[in-house]
Amino acid sequence: MKEVRFSEPLYQADISYLVGGDVPELKAFLKNRHGDAHMYSFGSKFNWAEDADTTNAYQFHISQPLGKGEIFYVWVADKTAYLLFHETYHLVGDILSNRGVVYCLESEEAYAYLGGWIFQEAFKLLKGTFRKR
Repeated sequence: MKEVRFSEPLYQADISYLVGGDVPELKAFLKNRHGDAHMYSFGSKFNWAEDADTTNAYQFHISQPLGKGEIFYVWVADKTAYLLFHETYHLVGDILSNRGVVYCLESEEAYAYLGGWIFQEAFKLLKGTFRKR
């Protein structure tokens, strides 16, 4: 699994993109890094479902106990523009809802700008390319 990390300064979000591997490897990576810290998505506790191994992408965040930090994660099995954007879209929603910004007409630009910036940073760090026809 390859990891790229960066921070988003306006909403003070530490972000990690993980690419490659499978769900058991992802679980092992998180257990090694965070122990038994809880995972969340959109303010709700994130739990692995029985069919967790059947997907190829996830988005969630981990809040460490005792104020030791918060990291927003995107994991994709394959580095494709579609999966990266799809999970980045969820990531933006998770970050902003976690910061109290409700999605509506008045906040749509905040979501769009943050999504564009995060996607650009991740795509650059992951050395992404688009196919040319």
